[in-house]
Amino acid sequence: MRNNNVSFIRFFAFLALIGLFSACEGEEKSADIVSFFSIENYFNEQIQNLEKGAYQLEKTLTINERAETKKTENIDYQTELAPFVNHDINRPAWSDKYSIDSLIESGQLKTITYQALDASLKTQSLSIHFVENERVSFVSITTKSHSVLSDSEKKLDYYPLSRYNILSKETTKTGDIVEVEIAGRFVLE
Repeated sequence: MRNNNVSFIRFFAFLALIGLFSACEGEEKSADIVSFFSIENYFNEQIQNLEKGAYQLEKTLTINERAETKKTENIDYQTELAPFVNHDINRPAWSDKYSIDSLIESGQLKTITYQALDASLKTQSLSIHFVENERVSFVSITTKSHSVLSDSEKKLDYYPLSRYNILSKETTKTGDIVEVEIAGRFVLE
């Protein structure tokens, strides 16, 4: 009988050790997962806030210095802010593809900047700037892409519930340069 008790105790001790090692291993894995600022979540919140307001959109399109301005009342915010949402880098596969730098002043987070470590990634930099209480004051994104026909650079800036700017410069292999700027401003009716 005593032998059965010893075997029984050893068996439970063995199970406890396996459980302990499994718990420690799980903690290590979760600590390795890097989470970036979610552009997608942030802009989904912005879209909800814009939809609650009575905004008009004053949009200016400039192509090679020729500008045209248009005011719109029925705004599809999903479409309007899609260029920003499309640059969300908050993906587990990219956790080691970006360096992260932050600026903290007087205990307040001022800026988080993600810089691509791989030149082939389309989103090369993403900066989120904050004001008091860690509210976003603006988001800035820089992209680069290369193809057989052209090289493209974009600079996207968004100011919450206020305005956005998208500046695109494309250089073709023949040397032609096309510059497009889209400036949108949300105006309360």
